[in-house]
Amino acid sequence: MIGNDFALQSNGETFENYDRLFDHINAKKKKYQMNVDYILPNEYLDKYIMNSSNNNSYTVKRSDFLPIRNAKIGFWSGFYSSK
Repeated sequence: MIGNDFALQSNGETFENYDRLFDHINAKKKKYQMNVDYILPNEYLDKYIMNSSNNNSYTVKRSDFLPIRNAKIGFWSGFYSSK
């Protein structure tokens, strides 16, 4: 996942840098043994998780998962809460 709150305020510059990185890696597929591209979360789930044949089972978390700590004294509470 790319970014967080306020991280993409200069998204043109951010994505230009990612594009250059992706172009470099994709131009040297043999060396890096990979191909990189942008993908949406639902596309990732459909392609790599939900339709995989790896026989893994994934549980669905249905309760709240917050509060979380994201800094030494920073907490989020109630964000994305189902209540």
